[in-house]
Amino acid sequence: MAHIDLNAESLPAFERRVSMVAATVSRRWGTMTLAQMFAHLRIVFEVSLEERETKDESRAWLMPIIWLLMFRVWTNWPKGLIKASSQFLDSSADDVETERILLLESMRRFVARSESDPERIVLEPMLGRISLKKWQRVHGLHTDYHLRQFGA
Repeated sequence: MAHIDLNAESLPAFERRVSMVAATVSRRWGTMTLAQMFAHLRIVFEVSLEERETKDESRAWLMPIIWLLMFRVWTNWPKGLIKASSQFLDSSADDVETERILLLESMRRFVARSESDPERIVLEPMLGRISLKKWQRVHGLHTDYHLRQFGA
């Protein structure tokens, strides 16, 4: 899934992968539990939907370089080396099934919004203000990374 976007075409495959992760599975790397990982992904989807406040941590001069390297060229991210900002973590998340449902719902809302308004500009904390079309790439690679973390 080196260059997959999360859009109407790929959503069913992502939904299957989220649904198939067993609640008892062990992570292959990192420190998040499965419930925390689902919550982490959901929080990032909520940011892209402007349902959640976020802090701009981007640097204008660095944004094009990060986009090119992390989302176009170097898409096989190193395992466990990139740490998420605390604004995207919920250490209290502990119910896997609740978080799974909330994640799936946020993914569907995102796809509906990004398909209907792909040029809408929304803050991505690391990249700055980007279109929902670019968010599709961010979500595709990010979600794939974390699903692989749990063997899906």
